[in-house]
Amino acid sequence: MGISDIPVVFMWAQDDEDMPLPDYGPEIFEEAKSSPSFIAAYGTMPVIKQESEKRSWTDQLGHSKGRELDPFFAEFGGLVIGYGVSINGYLSVGLDSENSEKVNESVIDEIYQTIDSHFEQEAGINEVPVVFEWEGRAVEDELEYTSSPDEEDIIVIGDDGNLITYTKDEAYFDEDGNLVITGNETTQEEPGTNKQTPGFISIMLIIGLLLSARSRK
Repeated sequence: MGISDIPVVFMWAQDDEDMPLPDYGPEIFEEAKSSPSFIAAYGTMPVIKQESEKRSWTDQLGHSKGRELDPFFAEFGGLVIGYGVSINGYLSVGLDSENSEKVNESVIDEIYQTIDSHFEQEAGINEVPVVFEWEGRAVEDELEYTSSPDEEDIIVIGDDGNLITYTKDEAYFDEDGNLVITGNETTQEEPGTNKQTPGFISIMLIIGLLLSARSRK
């Protein structure tokens, strides 16, 4: 895709079972309000102190959550970008920050009523706690994709370090793994030889990803 220096963060994996959860109560909503992405909080936070009960509560939220918000998602013309269970004991709804002018109390009320009705029917939970926050669209949504090489194209690295692409009609690999340029007598390998094609560095530098097409034949 022509992307260089793509940002990646490496983190130690942590077992969720070993991660202590905060005590649940009204103060959780107050803490959520301090976030710059906070929009609104609806429902009632239960007061839960026991670790096992906190995990049971978040599990119940996760198991009861379904596809009730599908009509409100951005892909269907809505404003919801994300929807999930927070470790803070409430449901988190991410609204599209790029369309903030379309977000108002009426819209949020409608989304909350949909969630609350669903949880009342599915889990018997009244006034389920929900925090609405601003959320940006994923980076992938904003990329302008260009046409990618055919799956069977061959890409090699030239002596100058630049990539050279051949279609399956222009080049192929012989039985010894040498690159053969079709119709080019000066670079085509003779059968049975183990030389590398002149003008290219070691065949080991040929991009392995594109060799997968050959291995499937």
